[in-house]
Amino acid sequence: MTLRQLHYTSAPPGPDGSGFRFTSVSDGVGPEVLRLAEPVLGYEPPRDAPLRPAEAELAEFPVAFAHTRLPDGSSLVSRTVYTGVDYTGRYGNFHAHAVHLAPGEFLPHPERPAEQLRPIEVWESPSWRQDAPVGQAPPDLPFLKQGFTFGREVLCRFAAERAEQLAPFLADVRALFADPPGPQLVLVERDPRAVAHWVALATGALPARHAAELTFTTYTRRPYRCGQSIVGIRPDAEFSFGPVELQHHYRVRHGLGGPSSPVAGDPWAELAAAVWLAGRVELFARAAGPEGGFATGRLAALALAAGVPVGAAAARAAAEWACARPTDPAFAGSPGRQDEFWDGLTAGLLAADAVGPDGLRRLAGALHTAGLGARAVAALTATALRAAVLDPSDELAAPALPADPEARRELADSLAPALRARIGDPATDPARLLGLVELAGRLGVDPQAPAGSLAERLTATLTGADPQRADRTRRLLDAPGGAELRAAVLDRLNDLAREDDPAPLAAVVGSRLRFDRAELTDRPHLAAVRRAGRDHAGLSGTRLLTALLNDALSDGTAPSAGAGGDRPEGDPLLLRTVFRLGWPDSPPTVLDAREVLRVCRHPRFPPDLLPRSGLGTGLARAALGAAADDPHAASLAGELLAGFADRGLPPRERAALEALHLAGELRAGRVDRGFTRLALELALRAAPLEAAVATRLTGALAYLLLGGHSGLARGRAPGVAEVLLLDEVGTLARSGDPAALAAYRTRAAGPVLRRDLANDSRYPAACFVAWSSFPDITPGWERTRTDLLDQVLRPTLRALPADARDRIGSLVAATPFRPPGDLAWSTLWADWHRGRGPGLVGRLFGRARPGPPRRGANELTPDQDDRGKR
Repeated sequence: MTLRQLHYTSAPPGPDGSGFRFTSVSDGVGPEVLRLAEPVLGYEPPRDAPLRPAEAELAEFPVAFAHTRLPDGSSLVSRTVYTGVDYTGRYGNFHAHAVHLAPGEFLPHPERPAEQLRPIEVWESPSWRQDAPVGQAPPDLPFLKQGFTFGREVLCRFAAERAEQLAPFLADVRALFADPPGPQLVLVERDPRAVAHWVALATGALPARHAAELTFTTYTRRPYRCGQSIVGIRPDAEFSFGPVELQHHYRVRHGLGGPSSPVAGDPWAELAAAVWLAGRVELFARAAGPEGGFATGRLAALALAAGVPVGAAAARAAAEWACARPTDPAFAGSPGRQDEFWDGLTAGLLAADAVGPDGLRRLAGALHTAGLGARAVAALTATALRAAVLDPSDELAAPALPADPEARRELADSLAPALRARIGDPATDPARLLGLVELAGRLGVDPQAPAGSLAERLTATLTGADPQRADRTRRLLDAPGGAELRAAVLDRLNDLAREDDPAPLAAVVGSRLRFDRAELTDRPHLAAVRRAGRDHAGLSGTRLLTALLNDALSDGTAPSAGAGGDRPEGDPLLLRTVFRLGWPDSPPTVLDAREVLRVCRHPRFPPDLLPRSGLGTGLARAALGAAADDPHAASLAGELLAGFADRGLPPRERAALEALHLAGELRAGRVDRGFTRLALELALRAAPLEAAVATRLTGALAYLLLGGHSGLARGRAPGVAEVLLLDEVGTLARSGDPAALAAYRTRAAGPVLRRDLANDSRYPAACFVAWSSFPDITPGWERTRTDLLDQVLRPTLRALPADARDRIGSLVAATPFRPPGDLAWSTLWADWHRGRGPGLVGRLFGRARPGPPRRGANELTPDQDDRGKR
């Protein structure tokens, strides 16, 4: 291959004319190339250059060395220098020597032709000519010799001098190859040699493909006309340095301290700068991969292994790259060299302190899998584990531990204090605690934490919502060395079943733990939970209770009549656990509760089982929550009062059950005198009394007070006073209790009592006596009795024949109870009969009522009453 050359200068007249023209061109360079190349090869001296330089001053003029991509895809590598006077003796002449490379061609290496030179490597090559043959083709040029005016040492020294600007410059260079590419990079230097140094630093760090594509010029006076990616100018160039140009149109790096563009952070640029500053230029070539891109991770890994300090982002990239590609050819070498590489990389990563425990663990795992870097694996694992143990946010995934016993022992010794501190800290998250305990077990480190505290926290992971954590806990408890911890966790589960809601445990314990019989024998609550969730899944209520208690009786874990209270089988709270398993969300029905009581009377159970079971409230809710018309609720209340005797029931619930039971007794007539006072006292002690129980109690009280079990309606009553229980009515009247009085009023106004009033003279007589007694004793009673006399008794008597009314009056006059005030019962009857007594004003039996009426608050006027009758 022969390089195609071009010479351009001001020359005497010839076939192509005179003045500036191509004076010598290699064969094969067509006119189109010359047309495209001519604008690139021009030269203007700096504005402060001497107009008539002496021969010695010509060397001070800047050299325009450039690599330029032409519009047709080909490129020029050119060197243009100022030569002073032309053939006419006029100043302003220059000479450009260039080589033309077709698309895909490159500068061949003088010693290794198959390889290529980067254009900047022929800066000041001895192959460049400052004069040109005129009128003849240039001689054959197989290659350009390398320039030796600066080498590795010179570039490293220049990098050190410009250390602060190096990373920003390299970031701008990398941006040139982004998609879309970044703006042109303008370098401001007085000496184009410095620009060449910058370009050499860039091409030395760039991947080979990008280095070959990088275009530049070391000098121009008019940068706006240049198309190269990197443009070198002097401070006096025709460039405005305006804010918009600095921020958006260009990236400007001013080597003399003038205005520059903002610095753009770039991990690759910072890394490449660190490599240059460390003088490890060979790492760029080693980092070059077949993908040809910016392999930041590979370069960072090589740099760390070589002892080059890098930034946090580069360190993380190195760890990621090495973890994903531990067998990368760039890392390969002899076994000894490989270990040296991984040891160096590990030391660099740990020194950078930028890779978290998870990243270190993953790298250790990748190396362990690939069979690489045994020492590095141990160091990475130890550091990752130490960091993970100390970091409260790390869940501590299971790591690959060193295989070497000595390394594992050293690791255990170094981690033991931190492990014990974290395991013993109550604030440690349960999920993280699981990893800590697992790690302690694998390293053979005694946690030295109280077993009860540790078990409580591990129980939370076993019964929690995360099945993976639960499975890890199970494996930990099933491990050969976890027997003591397992026993403590089972004890804790038994305590939870006894003290808290056992139903949620039933869903997880049976499926997440395997037990043997001995483990359950001493833990009856846990045994019940496991059977409810596994052996008797699907059963509920009394069927589950019966099944679980039968299981307990058969295996000896039931509360036994002959067992001591301190023994597990003598624990009456087992019944409570079984009860909660049967009815986890709502109380049992009344019939279910009665069945529970029946089961508890099993002869093998102790007689005080119910009071000691803690079921008082739960069973009481079944009775007290029953509907007001439930026929079995009152009987259940009586059974509970008998079963719990004088203990095991809270005071309010006991009073409410007594009220419910009394309601049933009132309905049945099985009460002694004083029942009204008792009913009202129970309602007060049980406040707030359940609505259904209050309805039962007041309704039953009204029922009995109004002759519900007297037999009066059937003519078997022994007398008026006994029928209406006047002393009990007095108690009701004195109480003024609104609910009881309302129930009494409702019952008295109902159809049953109206029928009795019309069918038997003794009943209206008795009602008149009761409702005329205790006047004005309480406002509530006064309103109630007046309302009953006016709106219930008086309309009923109007419909009776005269002889029936007279008979009622005789019965009233004969009552043995003392009437209110000084009047006789006959007088009270006559006054009321004639409309002068308390109650509805108006006329009775069609006769005018003498004297002014006495009206209650709700009474009607006489006219209203007449209209009502009509």
